[in-house]
Order: sequence, then C-alpha cells, then structure tokens
Amino acid sequence: MPVGALVRRGSLLGGVLLSLLATTLMSVPAAATPEASAPVTSDASASAGPVIYPSGVGADLGPTPTTLGMSPSAGPDPAGLQTGSTQGRPYWQTNHAAGTDYLAFDLDDDYVDQLTTKDVTVAVTYLDSGSGALSLHYDATDDPETAATDVPLTNSGQWRTGVFLLSDVAFGDRLHDPDISVSGTSAEGVVDVTVSKIRVGSAGASVELGPTPVAHNIAARAGDRAEGLVTGEQSGRGYWQTNRAAPSPATLYFYMNVADTYAYDTRNTVLVSVDYFDAGNGGLGLQYDSPGPTFFGCLRSSGMIGACGRDRYGPHQAAAGWLRPLCRRSRHLVLTAD
Repeated sequence: MPVGALVRRGSLLGGVLLSLLATTLMSVPAAATPEASAPVTSDASASAGPVIYPSGVGADLGPTPTTLGMSPSAGPDPAGLQTGSTQGRPYWQTNHAAGTDYLAFDLDDDYVDQLTTKDVTVAVTYLDSGSGALSLHYDATDDPETAATDVPLTNSGQWRTGVFLLSDVAFGDRLHDPDISVSGTSAEGVVDVTVSKIRVGSAGASVELGPTPVAHNIAARAGDRAEGLVTGEQSGRGYWQTNRAAPSPATLYFYMNVADTYAYDTRNTVLVSVDYFDAGNGGLGLQYDSPGPTFFGCLRSSGMIGACGRDRYGPHQAAAGWLRPLCRRSRHLVLTAD
C-alpha cells in the first residue's frame, strides 16, 4: 500500500517550526479472523507478533463475537452485559446498574510473547453517546492498572474510533486477570459505553526525520519543491521543516510513502502517529489516500488539531481507513497544517 504523508504550512509557518521527528504507521486487522488480516511480508511484521498475527489481534463484538488472538469478557458481573446492533454495527454495552462496569480483553500469550516492543497501540470503535469519557486501563510493567489517556465522549451519536497509545506494556493477565479493560467514566462516576470492535498492534513502519532520515518501510520526501526543505535539530531532536518562502510552488508538504511489502491495497484501519514541534497557531491535519472518483476526491481527511504554542514536541495520532492505491497520482497520506 503506497502511503504518504504531506505537511502543508499555512499560517503555522510564519517563522514557526513544524518538525516531524517521527512518523509511525500500524495496520490493524480489518476483521478479527485470520483470513481477513492483511498480509505483511516485510521484517516489520516481527514487532507486530508471530506469523499467525501479522497485523495484531482484535475482536468484533456483538451477540456472537468474532475474535483473533484475544478473549473478550465483561465484569465484574458479566450477567449484566448488553448486546445488540445499532446503525448496522453489533456491539457490547456495559451496564453499571447491573454491576457490569467494564469490558475486558485477554491477549493470546503467543502474541504477547513474540512482541519485540513495549509500545502498543489500541484502537477501539465506540458509539459516541452521552458525556464523560471512554477510558482504557492496561497491565503495564510497574502498574497492572495503568490508565491510558481518555477519549472524550461528545454525544455525536456516531460510531467513532478512539486511539490509545500504551507504553511499557507487560500484558501478564494482572488486570482482573485479562490485559486490557475498557469502561466509561465521568465526574459523577461510571457511565455506560457501547463498543463494536477493538484492535491491538504495534507500529510496523516508521521514519525518523532530520538531516539524515532513518527509515523503516516509509520513504519520506518534501513537496512540491524538494530543494526548499529545511532540516536541523530542535530540543535535541532532528527535524524536517516546510518552507513557504521557497520559490513557487514552495515546499509545503511532507509525503510519506509506505512500502508495498508492508501494506498494499488494504481496507484495514491504519493508525498513524506523528511527532511535531508545537509552536505558533494554526492547525495540523492528516489526509490519506482513499477511494474516490477524482484525484482530490481520493484525499480523505482524518481531522485537524490546533497548535497550542507550547514550544515543545507533541504526538498526534490519527486513525485512517480505506488506504488503497486508487489515486495513481496521489497514493499517500496527507498531513496538512493551516
């Protein structure tokens, strides 16, 4: 799957540094069955688990769950679990009134034992309903009930995918016996949440930018005037910087092309994490190659985040889907900043 990232500096440029230190990409199973997992034939698959789990593990929840490499459960009282289907998606729902406060997921030991990294990404597809937050706890080396950063609930009524970055994972079955739990929280206490699917995996393609990029299954280039690229070091980290002052058409983008041997023509959800230097104002966004009738119709946005002017590095995670090589002139992820 040729994929790229493009960074455009709009009002964010004005003497402000936008540094992409590192871009990582993880492809997670489209469905939790061995047949539906996208084939991965590069060395990157080694960090994602053994051969039987080339793209990670996951579960599609509902009245009859479909799983790959994990066992889902509910607790502390599983009898209160609610199941059903809404908007065409089957789900599991917690039921605080009946003592079912969380959903738990026990990862296959074969998958855990073969991980070559302690950093894991979890994508949870949930119904954005009510107020509060979607919370995730996991078994980490120093704390078997480590909390990841919450995903706020905005009551949009839509199915959304929340991305959780887990570090220093242990996955030793010490969190109510399983490895991961998902629940709903608010200022008032526990709230019910509705979850359709969960995916767990580790980054399989990455690039560290700077004067001499270090790439692993991602080829980076600046666009559209490559010779205008600015490189250097900021806060001890190498970077690439766009350059609006370069001769037309200027250097407004960073393209990241993922090796076909890692992922090609996949319909999986793909998780992208970008480290950037947060300074000035404006916003940072990401677009990706998706089916469409025209060149520009193939560029689908994953949304924008605003710059806070904190003069420090920060991560941006985005979940992208339908990454396919249908736009022959595009074939990339697009990161934009305005």
